[in-house]
Amino acid sequence: MNWNSTQRGVLLIVLAALVIGAFFALSQSRVTIVPNEGELTHLTNTLPAPSATISAASTTIIVSIAETKEEHTRGLSGRENLDASTGLLFIFDQPDRYGFWMPDMYFPIDIIWIDADWRIVDIAESVPPDSYPKVFTPTTPALYVLEVNAGKASTWGWKIGTPLVFNR
Repeated sequence: MNWNSTQRGVLLIVLAALVIGAFFALSQSRVTIVPNEGELTHLTNTLPAPSATISAASTTIIVSIAETKEEHTRGLSGRENLDASTGLLFIFDQPDRYGFWMPDMYFPIDIIWIDADWRIVDIAESVPPDSYPKVFTPTTPALYVLEVNAGKASTWGWKIGTPLVFNR
């Protein structure tokens, strides 16, 4: 079959659209909390009010809860620090491999992924602000993600498999 240049061009456009569509579909299976460039500039530097605690062994921390898309997007970006025994808990609708990155961050954090049974399934320790634009993604799906000051997970003895208790 002989194809003229117009037919080849149309075929290339269709193939490109299919490739882009497939890429979009695959990217939806791994959710990443990654706002568009500059999207953080309009967000305030406040956390939701502390409203819960998370405990394991002899450690209890106070957490603010990020439940909305805006709170998920903002995270700890733009904050200068986080109090020692506090954190930000992200609550999602379903388990997935939620990815996090460090735009507009000014201090290192531990990112702790937690499953529906409140067990730690993965930890990214001491993630530095200058790691941006690298995205940190867990090896196992999680329903919750907790951000705390760098080194705290290790200090508290929290590791993969540690059961946590959530009180709201």
